[in-house]
Amino acid sequence: MGAEVVVLSPHRDDAAFSLYFCLRGWAREGVQIRIINFFTRSAYGPHSGFGRDPIAISNLRKREDRRALKRIDSQIKVEDLGFVDAPIRLNIEAVSVCLINTAEHVEELSECLAKTIGASGARCFMAPLALGNHVDHVAVRRAAIRAVRPPHLAFYEDLPYAAWTPESLIKEKVNEAERSTYVTLKPYLIRFGCSLASKARAVSTYSSQIGRDEASAIARFAIRYRRGERIWLPKPAAIWRPLINRYVERPK
Repeated sequence: MGAEVVVLSPHRDDAAFSLYFCLRGWAREGVQIRIINFFTRSAYGPHSGFGRDPIAISNLRKREDRRALKRIDSQIKVEDLGFVDAPIRLNIEAVSVCLINTAEHVEELSECLAKTIGASGARCFMAPLALGNHVDHVAVRRAAIRAVRPPHLAFYEDLPYAAWTPESLIKEKVNEAERSTYVTLKPYLIRFGCSLASKARAVSTYSSQIGRDEASAIARFAIRYRRGERIWLPKPAAIWRPLINRYVERPK
């Protein structure tokens, strides 16, 4: 196909949690996929057995991420930028990451992201909507809006936060992105016939972060979209046509 998409993932797990069906389907269609993980230095591993050891936990999360993405497709390229995540960076408890109103290091992120984009030559970038207001997700969304030309930037619904975010609040996040990019965003449902069980198995690889019940809940979210995922593309979507020509449906 010759198409390429770059997924901007705040942490190691966000891309697989939120875009498993899209990534697996695009890979099957020959789309080149690149994932950029931003906040990869972390002491958050509630099921890791390593307490709050940032080195051990960060290394474990890297191994989990690579295994999960390999289950999707072995050709996916991954880049870790090495930023410190919010609990360490801001000296806060993990439960507070969605209560911070400002995104730290946005300028630094924007500069790094802009350099990465310039080197990649890619045309299509996907950023999180920052559902749930996790400060790291907000930072990546803001950086993406600053660094990527609006027609080349689309948005995905962050899981697991999307699972408990009302539709009205999702639309508010979409409206925020539209105001920031001055581009109208339209929803598309992407379905490639993948099973919920296959997604549950893949995301359960992140066992330092979530248990089996949480993995199942993340996978079951796709039922809302008839076993698919919803992404928000700029209008007009000509640049994105190679990624949405098949297995796509515009919601009514």
